[in-house]
Amino acid sequence: MYVHIGYMIMTSLTFIMFPIFKIITEDSETSDKSIVPFEVDYLSLIDVKKHYYIILIHCYICVIAHILIIITVDSILIKFIQHSCAMFAILGENRCIIGIKQARK
Repeated sequence: MYVHIGYMIMTSLTFIMFPIFKIITEDSETSDKSIVPFEVDYLSLIDVKKHYYIILIHCYICVIAHILIIITVDSILIKFIQHSCAMFAILGENRCIIGIKQARK
């Protein structure tokens, strides 16, 4: 389970760090700073180049929130499956014990 969580976190970090790496590695005079992790459209109400960092932070918060939701749902599913497997194991043991007791009578 922890491998899955680590994989999800590393994938999301790689995804959201791409614009930062691109800004760092390119020349500041020729680089286009309007790179965000995914395409956003604010209905032309906000200038993307003027409010680039605010939009970038908003994108980062959204990506982190989505990844946390996915990790939470996956973790709860894994725990439900583990719980049901344990309940069936207990039921199987009780059935064997009941069968042994009835065979002795």
